[in-house]
Amino acid sequence: MRYDVMIIGGGPGGYTAAHKAAKNGLSVLLFEKDKIGGTCLNRGCIPTKALIEASRLYRDAKEGEVLGITGDIGFDYEKVNARRDEIVEKLRSGVEKMLKADKVEVINKEAKIVAKDQIECAGQIYEGENIIIASGSVTSIPPIEGIEEAITSDTILEEAFDLPESMIIIGGGVIGSELKWPTDSFQRWIRTWVRGLACFSRRRALMSS
Repeated sequence: MRYDVMIIGGGPGGYTAAHKAAKNGLSVLLFEKDKIGGTCLNRGCIPTKALIEASRLYRDAKEGEVLGITGDIGFDYEKVNARRDEIVEKLRSGVEKMLKADKVEVINKEAKIVAKDQIECAGQIYEGENIIIASGSVTSIPPIEGIEEAITSDTILEEAFDLPESMIIIGGGVIGSELKWPTDSFQRWIRTWVRGLACFSRRRALMSS
């Protein structure tokens, strides 16, 4: 079979392109070596928002005495992570069901372009009229001494990560900035580094608004 569109990458760019193409009557083949949804859904924008919401509620409750709210307020980070995973799984399942309803063929394996109209995957050649590259991004690991002792945002956002008492975040992009909010609101000591500059602040100084 020769497809109208072949897409490498099942993140927001890839699955949206697949959905739009299929809705316009095109045959679509989508390759994704990991989980549908890419960085944003699985270990980026969506899990950070889940953590932010939990931390915001915790912070507001802690500061609720002015409104007459009293009592001991605590948090269970294991349950915070469980809710994060539940939200991610629900949204990813929704995307998978959408692609299935669109009759988009999905292959969960790594693929590479071998010709202008050919993609190789698991030793098999697939042909198509158009190829879309939506391979997304990976975590950047800076070449600095001791980096092997560090963890990446993937670990924090995708695994059963236990929040430490203090943390240094290297990188002030979307994920780095959004990670600061929940860790800060859960009353952990945070320092953020952006391209070698220390953007130092105590609690809620970066994203308090």
